Amino acid sequence: MTKVVRTVVADGECHLIECAVAADGSAPALEFLNQLRKGVRETYPVDIDSDAQVQAYGIILARCEYLARYGEFASRNRKHYNQLWDGIWELKHEELRLSFFDTAGDGTYSPKIAESDYWGNAPRLPIFDEFIRLGRGFPKPRTMRWTPEAEIRFALRLREEDLEHDKADLAY
Repeated sequence: MTKVVRTVVADGECHLIECAVAADGSAPALEFLNQLRKGVRETYPVDIDSDAQVQAYGIILARCEYLARYGEFASRNRKHYNQLWDGIWELKHEELRLSFFDTAGDGTYSPKIAESDYWGNAPRLPIFDEFIRLGRGFPKPRTMRWTPEAEIRFALRLREEDLEHDKADLAY
């Protein structure tokens, strides 16, 4: 087994943000970002035109860069991120979502939980581990209240597969 090379999306003082790698060697987040960058992403059931996709790519990249540099998002506005389940989070831009998780880079993770205040403001981000791995991007219609369970399950499985690469790399 060869050492896995992940695509770096942002490298800052707080975090290194990379695309998670599945067991088959694919990087779903990288595929999603490349399609947005080119404006060719299939966004069904949401209709997002090519120009809006390219613009969304720039916004998502900027949010990743800010998170890598400062350890938080520029805004605590819930429109920008959301906690899903068991340490899986999503970065949001309008109808587009990009799952992510954090890890120490040694094949382990400890789920980070957001703290909400009494008044119901957006949850305060926890202190994530050094490495943040992007999972898979997907459209979510505004009419849909919750992230589809299939997307959460995919993110959980991808995290396990990606962490296995870290364990294998440490075995070298």
